[in-house]
Amino acid sequence: MVVSIASLSSISGCSSGGGCSRAFSPSASTPSSPNPDNPRHIRKEVSVEVVYPDGSAISGVEISCDNAAVKIVSAVTDEQGRYSFYIDMPDGTSFTLNFHKDGYVIASVPVTIGENGITEADGTILYQVATVGYVPLNNDGTQGKITDFFAENIGIYNGPMDIVTSPDWQKMYIADSFNHRIRVLNTSTGELSTLAGSAISGYREGAGSEARFWEPLGMAVTADGKTLYVSDQVNSCIRKVDTATGQVSLVAGTPGISGLQNGGNYNAKFNQTGMIALSTDESALYVADSQNKVIRKIDLTGANGVTTVGSAFSNSVYGVTVVNNGTKDMLYVAATFEHKIYSMDPANGAKTFIAGSTQGYLDGAGNTARFYVPVGIRSSHSGRYLYVSDNSNNVIRKINLANNYVSTLSGSMPGGYSEGTASMSKFLAPAGLIISNDDQSLYIADTSNNRIRKVDTASGESSKFSGGGRAGFQDGANGSSSVAFNGNVHDVAVTADCKTLYVSDIKSIWKVDLETKKAVEIAPVSYIGTAFTYNLSYGYSNRATSHKIILSHDEKTIYLADSTSNMIRSIDIQSGNSLIIAGNTAAGFADAAIGANARFNQPNGLALSAGGDALFVSDGNNHRIRKVVISSGATTTIAGSSAGFADGPSAAARFNLPTDVAVSPDYTSLYVADSYNHRIRKIALENNQVSTVAGNSSAGLEDGTGSSAVFDEPRGLALTADGTVLFVTDCRGGNIRKIDLATAKVTTYAGGTHIGYADGTAADALFYNPDGIAVTSDSKEIFIADEWNSMIRKAVAVFVTTY
Repeated sequence: MVVSIASLSSISGCSSGGGCSRAFSPSASTPSSPNPDNPRHIRKEVSVEVVYPDGSAISGVEISCDNAAVKIVSAVTDEQGRYSFYIDMPDGTSFTLNFHKDGYVIASVPVTIGENGITEADGTILYQVATVGYVPLNNDGTQGKITDFFAENIGIYNGPMDIVTSPDWQKMYIADSFNHRIRVLNTSTGELSTLAGSAISGYREGAGSEARFWEPLGMAVTADGKTLYVSDQVNSCIRKVDTATGQVSLVAGTPGISGLQNGGNYNAKFNQTGMIALSTDESALYVADSQNKVIRKIDLTGANGVTTVGSAFSNSVYGVTVVNNGTKDMLYVAATFEHKIYSMDPANGAKTFIAGSTQGYLDGAGNTARFYVPVGIRSSHSGRYLYVSDNSNNVIRKINLANNYVSTLSGSMPGGYSEGTASMSKFLAPAGLIISNDDQSLYIADTSNNRIRKVDTASGESSKFSGGGRAGFQDGANGSSSVAFNGNVHDVAVTADCKTLYVSDIKSIWKVDLETKKAVEIAPVSYIGTAFTYNLSYGYSNRATSHKIILSHDEKTIYLADSTSNMIRSIDIQSGNSLIIAGNTAAGFADAAIGANARFNQPNGLALSAGGDALFVSDGNNHRIRKVVISSGATTTIAGSSAGFADGPSAAARFNLPTDVAVSPDYTSLYVADSYNHRIRKIALENNQVSTVAGNSSAGLEDGTGSSAVFDEPRGLALTADGTVLFVTDCRGGNIRKIDLATAKVTTYAGGTHIGYADGTAADALFYNPDGIAVTSDSKEIFIADEWNSMIRKAVAVFVTTY
């Protein structure tokens, strides 16, 4: 790269490279006689391009010079980020051009006129520039430029939850939940398009992309294919979509307000709507009102409004389907968190038990069988069988209604992705499913694999029907992105040389080469967790599974907070072998204990002690910060007790679901993401005294200093290498926040007012439950585990190139 300084006596107002549309008159500076006592002054033009790494322009850059003899006459910029200015100087003058942003020198360019430059035929003098200048992330004025690290290989779905088809099976409608869209797949060509919704979650009526959903979950379509009903889960209402125009309108419920209220369709209240099913005469819609633990009925004729069918279940219910037995409609219900299957007469609400018992996995008849979070449920057209997506067992089950015998049709544990025979197939959190008209094929929303799968109902053999593994959004040809990760990503750790990134997802540890972007799984699935729990209601509770990681000081070992198994583990990076340091599968609290005798309850974040011989652990559901000696597994509490909020000495302090910790470079302070208190806390490690850095009891998005700032469930923490700035993933708000630790000033580094997925700068970027975060040692980049977008996002510091 070069800085171009052009003599105006040779060319008219343009640096080398051409393309300059400006014409400047040289008459303002008249050459004088060339002698040492009266050096010749020639006005010259310099152009500097100030850009992000992707080439987009950066505003607010200022230019100065360290030599008083050099006068910067003017400075302007264009839409490409090019700053053009004149300088008056004598030939032979040495000087340095400094480029500033918010008071920080981005780049310094040394120049000696007439000595170090190369004079071209047109009189242009080119000066070599050896460096590219960055604004460090700890500079207060920077804002994040967010990109998807694997953007060139983006997926096409993000958490598909349910599927239905047009009557002729030419169109498949997909509730693309975490993309907040209803998608349409042409089953003949594989072309994918968006019927309604956009990247931004929320509630809005309108057509196509003007409408907004918030995690659409279940669907039902009329026999003529003209109307699609949608369960808008987090908005707690039922919508309908005109399949010809994409026009979206409200059917029942009070958008965004949860509750249990019957009555007129628009006055009724639901609490996180689950799957839905149309009556065979299409006069009524049945809704699994998940958090109210009941089945609701919507009278589509408008006569009777919304009513409750029968009595409540003992726990959340998500699955429902309608079957006509030749005489009347009957409901089959997947009582999701009861782990049971029922039939129900919608006329009187009478329930009949079919199968299931306590949480588990076991084939057998009736109450011998075990399910683990059954979600999707469909009947064969013959009425002989029920098919169930056993979500947290990651398998598809089949129930013979002649004897209520439950068998596994397809899939095996642990979850993952593979196609083939029934026993070789793997699914990951399967949800909605439909059956072909001839009863020969099932189509399954394989949610965390971001695919639509096809299963032969006779053999259980599975194959991919649509989608490619990675989460994302892309309309067009039915692409197949590579499997970079196994669904939701939780944390990131970067090596000191900034060349390697480690990623934890729901069940594996990955090693990513930051130059080639090649991702390699280094820890087998069986080493991480004992079971994968898919929390369907995470939208109102972020207590979902999270595997936070940290590198040892020598970068040979990864330490893992295995929140699923309630253990602290170590993983040898070379071999992938895992060892248990402390804890066991039983959730609980046991302190002053050694190794397996210690008890944790969803441990989350980790930080290393100065000597690298101990780990600090945020023990989430125990509301404590613990310390674990790595060699012995000896576990003690350094702060916290029961849930609550209180500053003060160790035992008197209170936290509420602490989710991450970060230690200062001098190892004197430990920072805590106190998630449900919406605060950032600090523990002085000298005496374990707890104080509040920023935040208050309110939840939301508001910048400010100390307690005037507002967070919304802070989840992950990362310090810059100099310890002056703390970055925070504000999970539920979908933002990245930045705290100047000297002043406790909180600013929003990136993220908008909505959750979703979008690259961009500052508020233009969108995240979806960002979790772990890491800052490179040179403070040039941040890597973010964007959990429910299943993506690794990258924030880059601004920099300047000169030519």
